Amino acid sequence: MRNIIEKTFGCDVSLNREMEVDNYSPRMAKELVALQKRVKKTHPLAKFRHTADDALAIQLSPQSMCFDAKVSWDTDAYIVMTVSTRRERELPYTEHRGNIAYSDRRFTSITKTLARATKLIKDTKSVTGERVLEKVMQGTIDPYGRGLKQAQEKLDELQSRVFGSMRGYQREQALLEYSLAAVEQRPVRADIRHEVEDCTNKYLEAKKDLGDSIAACDGLQTLSIYKLKNIDKVFFHYRDTTAGEMQRVKHVDDVNKLPQEVLAKLSVLQATGIDAMDNVGYSYETRVLTSIGCVTKDAYDYDFVEDAMCVYISPETMAEVETLVGY
Repeated sequence: MRNIIEKTFGCDVSLNREMEVDNYSPRMAKELVALQKRVKKTHPLAKFRHTADDALAIQLSPQSMCFDAKVSWDTDAYIVMTVSTRRERELPYTEHRGNIAYSDRRFTSITKTLARATKLIKDTKSVTGERVLEKVMQGTIDPYGRGLKQAQEKLDELQSRVFGSMRGYQREQALLEYSLAAVEQRPVRADIRHEVEDCTNKYLEAKKDLGDSIAACDGLQTLSIYKLKNIDKVFFHYRDTTAGEMQRVKHVDDVNKLPQEVLAKLSVLQATGIDAMDNVGYSYETRVLTSIGCVTKDAYDYDFVEDAMCVYISPETMAEVETLVGY
């Protein structure tokens, strides 16, 4: 579904001019004129674009970030595409029309009645900034939290694979040799000792780096930050530990109003670039820079997201964040 919604329902400025309720094209199909009048009665702020003699695009409210519906008249039926339609089954073969693209079939319904076409449009759920923000937040809260624990998870995995470079029978042989050497009070065979020491030294070197990373993350908290296209606000999300882990969402109209630690770490993320960061777990969409933050790329059902990231900040800075005005 990624990017299909914006491609299909995006407010393309190249389309014909917006039309008010009393401004219909004389070439427009009378069935679409009737539909436009009905929609306008229930949504007085709706805007319409006449994209062809037999096609109409509808934006139900100023809060909609794209068209809510696209409707065309095909001989004897309305072909209605609505942004919130998600068909589990494709249209029956008998209802396929030549002008319905394959990628659009999950959005599309066909009806011969004006009442049904009107209801399909009125029942659609608009893609508003709030809906996009909620969708993105649901997908990022968990990986952003995991990013803060990334170094500890790597250490746990490293400990479980200290001797992973040795084959199974080699590990068993080494364990037996060390046990026998202890019982017989003799030195361990040199070849086995050297192999085990090599694995151990590599582990100690990696453990030191990971230990430093774990220490750098100690006590930090996650502040998620989102910027949506065409909305002049910066939204931020955090868990209020003083209120039983309650989720808080606020916004500012200027990112520079955020505390200095937040701005500094955002700058580091930007300067580093997502390609130079580590994957969070097995995800290729969310990357982490230890003790600094995470960035998510191309992980949205809607392509209306400009930025989605988080920074890891001290409790003192989080206290500053909590005082910012929002909702």
